[in-house]
Amino acid sequence: MQSAVCAQRVIDRYGTDDLELFFADTLAEDADLYRFLDDLERRWGLPLTRHTEGRTPLQVAEDEHIIPNQKIAPCTHRLKIEPFLAHLKAAPKPATVYLGMAFWEQHRMATPKARYEALPGVTVDYPSLWKPVDYTPPAETIRSWGIEPPRQYAEGYQHGNCAGACVKQGKGDWLRLLRWKPALFHRYEEWEQGMRAKGPPFDGYAFCRDETGGVTRPVTLRELRETAATRREVQPSLFDLDDAEGCLQCSI
Repeated sequence: MQSAVCAQRVIDRYGTDDLELFFADTLAEDADLYRFLDDLERRWGLPLTRHTEGRTPLQVAEDEHIIPNQKIAPCTHRLKIEPFLAHLKAAPKPATVYLGMAFWEQHRMATPKARYEALPGVTVDYPSLWKPVDYTPPAETIRSWGIEPPRQYAEGYQHGNCAGACVKQGKGDWLRLLRWKPALFHRYEEWEQGMRAKGPPFDGYAFCRDETGGVTRPVTLRELRETAATRREVQPSLFDLDDAEGCLQCSI
């Protein structure tokens, strides 16, 4: 949602001439996200550039022989960052890349700024930092346009990635997936079990982790599900929620 709000700020300041909106499709997105993108295109009268690398996050993980998690998730780079870099290199210069990070994410802004500004003729800007800073919740802003935000946010997620199955999310969001989309949860659970069945080093990794007592150990989706069943509850509030950096690569 924040990327849409930032796009609107750019449009309000500069209009849509010479403006391109870029969306990297992981082929694992929620169907309602595409509805949201369609609504935005109608609002702005501007089609998005929709890029697909051709693989899903799990296919990337299989190709790179890992079980992805909060510490390592190459899908972000392979499916979002690298395609956008290639697109940017071919774009006319000078060019300004507007990234859709929120003003409270300033700790994450230096790395993408350095990455893209390493290309000749490219500068990076963050519309969320423009004065006056807008503190209105993104969902409220988007509803004021007559557009409903992607349904994942109503389901309690703090991100709109991969239909709620982002491999970088914590236990709380995986439990949300179990609650809202159990079939999708089980698909990821079975994939994880299949990878771990291959033996070392895969059997030492999982999507989730537990850090109780300062000791980190992997927590499989099967264990997470069984723990939820034992407690007769799948509400995320009963569990320690891991902090996770979002993998969104939002750019204009």
